[in-house]
Amino acid sequence: MELLIDLFGYLSIIVHGLTILAQSMAIGGVLFLVLLARPLLRTVGTGVSRRTARLAAWSAVGLTTAEAATVTLQAAVLVGTVDLGIFTALTSHAALAGLVKIVASGLLAVLLFRRGHDNPAAPLVALCVVILLAATLTTHAAARLDDRGPLLAAAFLHQAGAAIWIGGIPSFIAALAWVDDGVAFRAIGSRFSRMSMAGVACILASGIVMSVFYIGDWAGFYGTAYGVMVGAKIGLFLMLLALGGLNFLSVERLRANPATSVNRLRRCAEAETRYAESERRL
Repeated sequence: MELLIDLFGYLSIIVHGLTILAQSMAIGGVLFLVLLARPLLRTVGTGVSRRTARLAAWSAVGLTTAEAATVTLQAAVLVGTVDLGIFTALTSHAALAGLVKIVASGLLAVLLFRRGHDNPAAPLVALCVVILLAATLTTHAAARLDDRGPLLAAAFLHQAGAAIWIGGIPSFIAALAWVDDGVAFRAIGSRFSRMSMAGVACILASGIVMSVFYIGDWAGFYGTAYGVMVGAKIGLFLMLLALGGLNFLSVERLRANPATSVNRLRRCAEAETRYAESERRL
């Protein structure tokens, strides 16, 4: 039984990482479509919005699959260890939140596959909000007895910021690969820079709130395992900001000269994605 629990625990960590990745890419893709690709349709063409919608759709499929695996693993552990019935296990708060996320991400995938980039923005954004709310109810904040309100708000803001900034990078890279016009490069880079700044602000604000409530003081920062983990996340976050700063400088060069090469912009964006994946796994 102990081996079975360890196996389920290991699989849960792997599946959770995939869930976070798919969730960020799905929501980030939708926001990239709604806030960038469609408003700049005349400048960048329909190819960018079509590719963004397709990427977001497949990410939603991945989220649905990964979340279904998570709920199944959690229910199996509860049934096998505390002798609960399958119905009771599936009606726990975490399982219900997972089921809501499965339904919302499934509907998101259906809408994106059926109508692609022509979908109205309101239902797409509404489904993304539902996914974020359900995901927030599976975080540590939901299990707190004290200060649940501000911690739940911070967890929601943190995941939203990660989706805007990190989750939008794959769509950003795909957009840069599709267009070949300096004016389009400049428009995409400028708009995504502003989106990224909003995402960074959300992550920074939520990180400060969670640090105050979860760590409390300097002794908790350097004297606990959680504090060490937060320190590592801060280091990775600063690296991400440095890469984002390089991207910002590249965009400013594009503003001055549309013929500027975007190779550095692409490489820094790819590096941001790798660093962000490492930071989210901690």
